Amino acid sequence: MDYLRIAKDIAEEVDRKIKRVYWTNKQIDKWFGKTSVNEILKRGHTFFMNPCLDLTLVSSKLLNSKKIPHFLVIEEHHSTKEFNFNRLHFVLEIRNKKEIYTLNYKGDNIVEIYNRVYSGRKDIPSIGTIKVNGNQINPNYPLHKNFGYKSLEELTKANFKNYCLSKNLN
Repeated sequence: MDYLRIAKDIAEEVDRKIKRVYWTNKQIDKWFGKTSVNEILKRGHTFFMNPCLDLTLVSSKLLNSKKIPHFLVIEEHHSTKEFNFNRLHFVLEIRNKKEIYTLNYKGDNIVEIYNRVYSGRKDIPSIGTIKVNGNQINPNYPLHKNFGYKSLEELTKANFKNYCLSKNLN
């Protein structure tokens, strides 16, 4: 199986299905990190400033529909000069017994696909990562429910050292 081709096809399909648009503050409060993959697909758009979560989750669903093994990788980044708070980044590692490909919605409409494990960004120090088997992501539930939490805030507090959802939303 040509996983590089599959990753490219998935990224192109996601780009056709999910537009990156401006959200109002009310839409951010309602949707950011709080909707299921199926709701994201039905809505057909995500917030242009932080699209990696929604785009990665939709990609995971598409990989699951093709029975392609993969992991959801969530990385916590330290604060930077531009952002004085920690942020999260979401990528996928597509795996078979011999190869690992990373599908990374990096930002600014840039998608990286490469043949190796996701090693984080070189320009921002990483606090750490967690990996979840992609076939455990139920497209009917938001991310926090997939992890067994009642809210996104509960999920982030339990799994990330210094991440603060309210600072990211502001």
